[in-house]
Amino acid sequence: MKTLKEILKWLSGKKSVIAGLITTTSAYWVTIGYVQMDTALYINAMTLLIFGSASYATGKYIYKK
Repeated sequence: MKTLKEILKWLSGKKSVIAGLITTTSAYWVTIGYVQMDTALYINAMTLLIFGSASYATGKYIYKK
């Protein structure tokens, strides 16, 4: 649990930017034909779940909200 808290603390303030970069990049890949739309939707959904969960955990375990 200590390692997880250290990771969450390090990611504090960075999660939204990282998630935005991932979703923007996947959208760009669709426009240039690198990936199909369904793949980009999967990437974006996984990004939302991972970084949304990390944001929730940060609030609960780091900032005790």
